[in-house]
Amino acid sequence: MHFANNVNALVKAEEAQRTFVQTLTKTFAHLPSGLAIFDRARRLVLFNPALHELSTLPVETLATRPSLHDFLDEIREARVLPEPKNYSTWRDKITSMVTAAVDGTYCETWSLPNGQTYRVSGRPHHDGAVAFLFEDISADISST
Repeated sequence: MHFANNVNALVKAEEAQRTFVQTLTKTFAHLPSGLAIFDRARRLVLFNPALHELSTLPVETLATRPSLHDFLDEIREARVLPEPKNYSTWRDKITSMVTAAVDGTYCETWSLPNGQTYRVSGRPHHDGAVAFLFEDISADISST
């Protein structure tokens, strides 16, 4: 005996999903804001080209899936992080930063040593992950 099932609906659903993912990928790639998504273990799992540009970190570094702590250390070294008076104390605040991002309430303005100003906001993401959005608001700040 042989059985056959019509899988046309499944094939169409897979094609629709593939198209949707491609659309999202293209959208993220063209965002002027940097997007960094850290998984539940707080490892970088998704980023867009703007994050590379705004953070000045090499794509190879971002592709290694650094932890949130390592990512912040890297952008500190690149001087894309406001230099805290006591970095070890500030690093301890990362936990509260992540908690606020998970709650959807994290939003800070970072005045960078090079004169640029970034708005950094954190939002909860699927399955315990957290997303950070980096926006260069230097032009807005200088005009106000």
